[in-house]
Amino acid sequence: MEKNQRKDIEGKQLFIDDTVEVVEEEKMRAGNPGYKFCSVGKQGKILNNGCWGTGVLVEFKTSKGPHSVGCYMRNLKKI
Repeated sequence: MEKNQRKDIEGKQLFIDDTVEVVEEEKMRAGNPGYKFCSVGKQGKILNNGCWGTGVLVEFKTSKGPHSVGCYMRNLKKI
């Protein structure tokens, strides 16, 4: 992948403000109830596409307001 090219699980390019859906749970968060807001099927909006080489910062809506977390691009699908 070229530098600064952010792509989802289907190879679609990701940009700030894109809506994405979690299609695969992050291994390190599996089963942790504190991360249900970003589990499979949940949708969020990309806030920053330059977090680190393989991830983006995604904001999810929760009952307590918006919550942002870094997600691997390979686990996201652009909506």
